Formats: sequence, structure tokens, C-alpha cells
Amino acid sequence: MATPLTELVGVRHPVVQTGMGWVAGPRLVSATANAGALGILASATMTVEQLRSAVREVKSRTDAPFGVNLRADAGDAGDRVRIIIDEGVRVASFALAPSRELIARLKDAGVVVIPSIGARRHAEK
Repeated sequence: MATPLTELVGVRHPVVQTGMGWVAGPRLVSATANAGALGILASATMTVEQLRSAVREVKSRTDAPFGVNLRADAGDAGDRVRIIIDEGVRVASFALAPSRELIARLKDAGVVVIPSIGARRHAEK
């Protein structure tokens, strides 16, 4: 099924498995990606080095596109963005609105930026 999402991020199915704390680790993300959907690795519960290791583990389990979710208000958000770019992650999603600078860095590197919206009022903002 071709949709704007499948074409934008390169997946077969317009399904997103979002980053969920300790649940969305490399095994779930790679299984989701291998099934043709967009798996999103949750990074808020990881250190920067754990994130790099988790991204590499996902890449060792799949060639399919996947993403990383991060908190824009984290003090090390810039370091996490650098890992996303350096490791060639296709999608970055944010639990909170990222700064223009973070978005620009990601977009300049060809990363698709997708906000995570948990409530209708947030989307309407």
C-alpha cells in the first residue's frame, strides 16, 4: 500500500510502532522494520552510548528503515541527534517540540523528522 508515509520513509506498510520507554528496544524495532512497518527506537531511557549501541544492534538485525525517538528537552539531545545522523537513521521523532536548530541539523542530513503527538490538543497547537 503506497501512502505519503510509506513513500517518505521507505516502508511497505503505513504503520508506526512508536518509541515506548523500555519496550521499544532493538528487538522490537528490528522486528517491526522487518515486517515492513516503521519501528521507532525509544532513547529516553538510554544513555548516549547505549543509544549508539542500540542503533547498531537494530542495523545488524535489519536493512529496513527505522527511527529513533528522543526528548527534545534532554541536555544531550544534540549528542543524540549526532548519533542519528552519523549512524544513518532514517527517521527522528520527538516527544516534545525540538528546536529549529535540531530540526535543521536533521533535515540537512536527510533525516525525516516526525513529531509524536500524544493528544489532539497538541496537534492543534
